[in-house]
Amino acid sequence: MDDKTFELLEKMYSEFLSFKNEMTGFKERSERFQDEMTEFKNDMTEFRTDMTEFKSEMTEFKSDMTKFKDDTTSRLTRIEMNQESMEKDIKTIIEVQVNHMEQNEKQHKEMMDTFDGKIEVMEAAIRHIAGQTTMNTAELTTLKKKLA
Repeated sequence: MDDKTFELLEKMYSEFLSFKNEMTGFKERSERFQDEMTEFKNDMTEFRTDMTEFKSEMTEFKSDMTKFKDDTTSRLTRIEMNQESMEKDIKTIIEVQVNHMEQNEKQHKEMMDTFDGKIEVMEAAIRHIAGQTTMNTAELTTLKKKLA
């Protein structure tokens, strides 16, 4: 029985060694898994930090865009008011120009009528003078003939 006991002990020892090796492998795999989980946790912590920074940047960007929108809206309102004012001014200028144009046309017509009247008087005067000059020239010619 000693041989059988020895064999049995040997078998048990062999099984315990095998179990020990399996447990050592399990422990190593567990430690690797724990290391991977720790690394994953660190990655997630870093990711969370990045996302927190990103959120902060996006909040700041939103604030900047809101300010830009408000500024743009304010400027657009001022531009619209200026445009309305300019439209009123342009309409006023057009009315003034039309009135000046009508006034100028009326004055031009009056001046042309006056000039036409004066030209007619001048033409009549020139014709009268020309007629007298012709008569005087004829009389001079006659006198020259008589004296000669």
